[in-house]
Amino acid sequence: MNDTTATKLPRRDYILIPLLSLGTALGMAAIAEATSRIFWPDNSLDACVLPDGHHKPNCSAPLNTMEGPAYIESYNECGYRTQASCGPKPPGHIRIALLGSSFAMAFGVSYEQGFPGKAERQLTSACRHPVEIQNLSSPNLQPLQIYHLVDEALSLKPDLLIVNINPMDLDQNYTDQEIRDRDQPVAMQRKETPRSTVGRILKYVQDNVTFVLVAQHYRFLDQDDYIRHYLQYGDSADFLRQPFTDAWARRFSQLDILLGDIADRAHSKAVPVALIPGLQRAQAGLMSESNRPAGVDPFAFERELAAIAARHGIVNIDPDPEFRRTPNAASLFYPVNGHFNERGNTVFQQALTRGLLSSNLAIFQNCSKASPQ
Repeated sequence: MNDTTATKLPRRDYILIPLLSLGTALGMAAIAEATSRIFWPDNSLDACVLPDGHHKPNCSAPLNTMEGPAYIESYNECGYRTQASCGPKPPGHIRIALLGSSFAMAFGVSYEQGFPGKAERQLTSACRHPVEIQNLSSPNLQPLQIYHLVDEALSLKPDLLIVNINPMDLDQNYTDQEIRDRDQPVAMQRKETPRSTVGRILKYVQDNVTFVLVAQHYRFLDQDDYIRHYLQYGDSADFLRQPFTDAWARRFSQLDILLGDIADRAHSKAVPVALIPGLQRAQAGLMSESNRPAGVDPFAFERELAAIAARHGIVNIDPDPEFRRTPNAASLFYPVNGHFNERGNTVFQQALTRGLLSSNLAIFQNCSKASPQ
């Protein structure tokens, strides 16, 4: 008998050994997942959200993202994330209606830590009158859904309508027919998912497996590494590149139409409109970088929205100055979740308050122009 014959494995081992290896890997993954869920619990599904994007009236739900603190999400009798009643506006109150997606909701922090709640307190102090923000925002709202909420917002008899558009809110491809029929009900588009089974599995693991998210969190704490990774996203990151791609130029053109109609409806009821862009983490991080990649412009999105606002008599509020002078601005966001943390909400609130108090809006003319800190 030669050596080759003597060391040959039994046929069953060719099945058992791979199965044993797979079982060991799955067992280690299960332990890692269980440990991660203990130390990094996630409860980001809001039980108050209704299928149409609204929220249940007078509803409260405990929430926390994997990267943030636990808090109670509460909604008033109209299902808006605000502590003020949505009933008739009390005499002497300044009422603001806010439209946007989860970014405008200040998702991931408590109401007191979110920029709308902070802005209410700062504006109340500056104006010496109660200021309330009726926040009609909801997760995943896209431009057409935001457009469809305008009449509801105006029915609250606000003194001001604020629209918040985040780059990822605009990451949608509407047909010309959908824009022409914009007053017709439209279902929210879903983000494209990989077509292959393997791609869908990997996408699910990346988005839902806790120990993978924890690993991403620690990796993305490195701002430079995160920015390099983000710039590889293709179309989703092309709002940072100049010139804009045809897809992004089309999205801005469609947003121009929607914001123009929003402004017309509001102005017909003597309600001014303000627009404040949201920011992405990589975008904020790039603002303070002196050596940016060729063709990358972190200020391009805000410039485009400012041009749209100017065409329709909308007050534009540029948040970039506050973020540009904040060291390591990427640290103002949850690395994986992407929403503002408490510090980020504070910086964004300062930009919003500064923009409103320095505007020529009549409702703020008797307010202190210096935003209290």
